[in-house]
Amino acid sequence: VRVVPFSEVSTMHEASAAARDLGFPVAVKATSPAWRGRLDREGARLDLPDATAVVTAFAEISELTGDKVLHVQKMAPKGVGTMVRMRDDPSFGPLISFGLSGRTFELLGDDGYRAIPITALDADELIDEPRSAPLLYGYRGEAPVDREALVDLLIRISTMADDIPEIREIFVDPVLCSPEGAAILNARIRIGPVPTKADTGPRRLS
Repeated sequence: VRVVPFSEVSTMHEASAAARDLGFPVAVKATSPAWRGRLDREGARLDLPDATAVVTAFAEISELTGDKVLHVQKMAPKGVGTMVRMRDDPSFGPLISFGLSGRTFELLGDDGYRAIPITALDADELIDEPRSAPLLYGYRGEAPVDREALVDLLIRISTMADDIPEIREIFVDPVLCSPEGAAILNARIRIGPVPTKADTGPRRLS
């Protein structure tokens, strides 16, 4: 499970050097949670073609957001933003969820869920579960995304969580899905003690 290459930078010089190392075009992005996933995309500058554009973007975003550290990231193919998450549910244990990325879809709760580990069939069905799933399949004439790459990513995340019980949460958002594949732009893993399943006895309706 690989994230699109990026560098953390704190000065204009570091941003320019990182962009040259990664290869143009690049994106410069804010790192604080308040500026991630905004619909207005004010916390990111995309498709920057040269060092001058990178330095300008660094200055603008630093002043706008107040972030001391920014990310310079290689541009991924344009695609549909999606989200994959694994977390523990008190009733069902580890669950993996899938949906489209963004605050609108988050507010609507438009996600699908499966208990892990999942099979290829489970992953394939999970992709179809959100009501917004048609956006992945060539909506209004757009090219459909690489479904096999998305299925493979879901299986890999499920397998990693199943193999390493200390992983309490995996949050991958966004994953840009396109005809060229599934590109992870940001990922977070939380580690913690392996949970215990204490038996509190039979549950009764009152």
